[in-house]
Amino acid sequence: MEILFNKGANFKSTNNEETLLHLVCQSQNPNLINTIKYLISKSIKINSKNKNNETPLHIACKTQNPNLLKIIKFLLRNEANIELKTKNGETPLHIICQNINQNSLKVIKYLIKKGIDINEKNNQKETPLHFACQNINGNSLEVIKYMIENGININEKNNKKETNLHFACQNINGNSLEVIKYLIEKGINIDEKNNKKETNLHFVCQNINGNSLEK
Repeated sequence: MEILFNKGANFKSTNNEETLLHLVCQSQNPNLINTIKYLISKSIKINSKNKNNETPLHIACKTQNPNLLKIIKFLLRNEANIELKTKNGETPLHIICQNINQNSLKVIKYLIKKGIDINEKNNQKETPLHFACQNINGNSLEVIKYMIENGININEKNNKKETNLHFACQNINGNSLEVIKYLIEKGINIDEKNNKKETNLHFVCQNINGNSLEK
């Protein structure tokens, strides 16, 4: 990269409004920080937005990079704006909660520590908790517990009047039961209806599989 720059390559050119920093932050390579540091030193704007209003921070949060926490810390130390939203109104916390993995909880803890609004809604009035409840896996319960313990509104509804329990019941799998039990234990309304008058039981029956009967 440095050779290209020394030969006059344009570091500020864009592809679909994505800068080189956007592209680098898509990588799963755990050793990105030196590259990010170099691009920032060449005056690439750390809060530049692509056509979806995503900054490099949003892009990084989509990845499963094993060093994501270090990358996010570095971006924030270099004035990445934690409050910027995508075109769909999503914060970095929304994005992290869409693809929870074994490293997500420590990233979420850091974002909350840095002041991200845990109850921020996207354009569909969905909070990060809605996303965490939508795609449940073996790492989801600890994330959901942490966010609820740190003040996220468990009873928030989206613009279709769907609760977090509706989301959990729409995609039943082997990890769903513990999440559903926990949400009920924390007081979520089990009989809440969405704008189509569907309850949680409707969703379970619509998506019935080998994991559904116990629920």
